[in-house]
Amino acid sequence: LYRWSKIWPAMIVGLIVLGVIAAFLWNWLEPASLTAARDKPIVAVLPLETPTEDAELRWLGDGISDDIVTYLSRFRQFRILSRESSFRYTSDSPDYAGIRQDLDADFLVAGRIHMDGDNIYLALRLIDTEDGTQVWSRKYESPYSDLLEIREDMLQRVSAELFSAARTELGTKVASHAPSDLKAYELVLRGWRSYYQFNKAATLDAERLANRAISIDPDYAPAFALRARLYTQFYVQPYDNRRGDTEVLDKALAAAQRAVALDPRSADALAWLGSVHVWEGEHQQALKDIESAIALNPSSTSIWFIYADSLSGRAVSRMPWMPGGRRAGLTPPRRL
Repeated sequence: LYRWSKIWPAMIVGLIVLGVIAAFLWNWLEPASLTAARDKPIVAVLPLETPTEDAELRWLGDGISDDIVTYLSRFRQFRILSRESSFRYTSDSPDYAGIRQDLDADFLVAGRIHMDGDNIYLALRLIDTEDGTQVWSRKYESPYSDLLEIREDMLQRVSAELFSAARTELGTKVASHAPSDLKAYELVLRGWRSYYQFNKAATLDAERLANRAISIDPDYAPAFALRARLYTQFYVQPYDNRRGDTEVLDKALAAAQRAVALDPRSADALAWLGSVHVWEGEHQQALKDIESAIALNPSSTSIWFIYADSLSGRAVSRMPWMPGGRRAGLTPPRRL
């Protein structure tokens, strides 16, 4: 009896928490919205394959695949799966039936990229997963210096073919904010690849790459979005003495605001801006920014994670090394 008197309060609290979560999910994922979402064709973008001898190009293949995901996500006629879902598979002889079963995807975008001297070769194909039919294919061959022109043509063609395959009329053309300099584009792709390694050395390298990109193209929104994410990471993680430093958080805010000003339709920029507001304790503004990002790209797993952070932000903001704690004279934890 004594043991149960200790356990039953915890059980009640647990049931209450589960009830709150269930209510939230039911209100958010109501049956009508689920039905409407499945009426849209589901598209999975696979990472571009690179030959063994061109393994160093992996960052570029992943970056171009990310571009396709971001660009297509702006069209509400499709549901584009996030990179976290589709990048588990490869473009080299994919199992169409298996991917269709696992991801419920109607179409795949797959391809291959390699270099030969100063020339870049890029092959893309659009595949109907129902029967493995290749709906569309395109090969690009040009000097590496023309990569940005290839990128824009590729994004336009892939989106147009998807609309045609889904028998949907393209009513408007969505413009993407293209970089003006190839080197800046390359540096940002390398920066994100370093960031996703989630360790101190790689994150510091990503910072260097982002700063170089901004110095080359000071009007390139993705470079500022990367910088905002990195500064937020330095504020939170014990990478160096910037952890808990409000000045680095101010820099993250400035970078995120600059990214949004340059490209107001960038879901990533809005999400990182919201993330900064979470750590500042500005929860209402954080929710507003992140919900705007979700509206632009509802398939991004990363943005949904940031949204989850914002919902728990009130607890996070009370950590001793957050701004309020610092004003109270408390200090961040000792660096590892």
